[in-house]
Amino acid sequence: MANKRKFLRHIHYFRGFAIVNVMIVHIWSAPMGEGAAYTHAAAMIRLLQQVFFHDSTIYFIFVSGFLVEYLSATKNPLDYYGKNYPMS
Repeated sequence: MANKRKFLRHIHYFRGFAIVNVMIVHIWSAPMGEGAAYTHAAAMIRLLQQVFFHDSTIYFIFVSGFLVEYLSATKNPLDYYGKNYPMS
């Protein structure tokens, strides 16, 4: 059996941060209304959303790919497929 890899707490914290950012992007909508001042405020809110949360999915994809590569170093794919998909 291969040695177990060290738990990377900071990577999992970043993963949680990425998940929360993706959720915010999906639920946050700028207010829609009438008037020039309201339109200006809505544009500022959209700008802030783009600046802070535009690349949230990239964070999540990076963390997922990193963890797959990091954890797969201790696993043998043939053992995995042999246990989960036996040849009959």
